[in-house]
Amino acid sequence: MEPPVTLVLGPGGPAGTSWLVGLARGLRARSIDLASADVLVGTSAGAIAAAVLGGGRDLAALEDLPADSVPLRPSPRLPEVFGLLGAGGDPAETRRLAGRLAMETAPAAEAVHVAGMAWLLGGDPPWPDIRLLIPTVAADSGEPRVWTSADGIPLVRVVAASTAFPGTAPPVVLDGAPHIDGALRAGVNADLAPPGGTVVLVEPMARMFPGAPPAPGAVRVVPDDASAAALADPLDVTAWTRAHRAGLAQAEAVAPILAPLLAR
Repeated sequence: MEPPVTLVLGPGGPAGTSWLVGLARGLRARSIDLASADVLVGTSAGAIAAAVLGGGRDLAALEDLPADSVPLRPSPRLPEVFGLLGAGGDPAETRRLAGRLAMETAPAAEAVHVAGMAWLLGGDPPWPDIRLLIPTVAADSGEPRVWTSADGIPLVRVVAASTAFPGTAPPVVLDGAPHIDGALRAGVNADLAPPGGTVVLVEPMARMFPGAPPAPGAVRVVPDDASAAALADPLDVTAWTRAHRAGLAQAEAVAPILAPLLAR
């Protein structure tokens, strides 16, 4: 039996979401399906991409946003959120404070945010048959949680919660408690990959926030120069199509790297 392959899709805002989808689309055109990994870990933008891949959504349909899409309007206190996260304090306390800010600065109604996720996912799809893990953080307690199909919560709501970054989207209630962006748990959350296999990290924000080097043996995909330019402002919804096309183009260079693992 071959060792498992875990695909870890990291956070990246709207632009990073579109880049991930465009990259996956370009890889599919080259007979490489990211959804063929044994385990998918999706965080924030990566949660959207993982759900889209696992559900068989037409990736070409996501090259452009609907004409009536509205720009993201973050809270004026968003810099306060980034300052908190960059202060380097106790992680548990940082998560609690971030959760408090999220509940104080929600720029839109939960229903609006969930509806946006439903459009991206193609409605209210079931959890895919593949093993999919999506982390979030409880806004009231700061406790992280990792969701799977076994929890019985609609996929669209879990994805919406995992993308609810404080100051940009409202917390989403899961299992009776408000939850926020899974990146607050541990960034790309590569630690969720089961031991003993190969880990493929696809990180839209790697060039902005390099972080720690991946574990030995991990395969890492980061934006090339053209993609990095399209992702210069991850929250810029107007960069959606540009980011998608950058990912689509980068797939040509990424394909030979991933073919030995995911060409199935």
